[in-house]
Amino acid sequence: MTDNTYNGWTNWETWNTNLWMTNEEALLDEAHEIMAHYIDDGRETDESTARTVDTYGAGKALREWWDELFTPEATGPLSDAWSATLGEVNWDEIAEGLAEE
Repeated sequence: MTDNTYNGWTNWETWNTNLWMTNEEALLDEAHEIMAHYIDDGRETDESTARTVDTYGAGKALREWWDELFTPEATGPLSDAWSATLGEVNWDEIAEGLAEE
């Protein structure tokens, strides 16, 4: 079995997507806005509960946002390559990383 991890991430696709997402302030701000919908820090319930994060829901929302922003409009090899790359990204892991910030 081959180890496909890359720089501490699941794979290169996850690492690269996270790099692009967090390397530009406007994209990072938008990603944090998406994440805010999936983080419950207990403030709304007046309970001293631990902070919880719906990484599955956040990961799904991040993927939809990213796909909407950057998916090539044309069909063909470029579109296929883009879809294959997005399919390899561990979106839950990216959501976890954003939630820790």
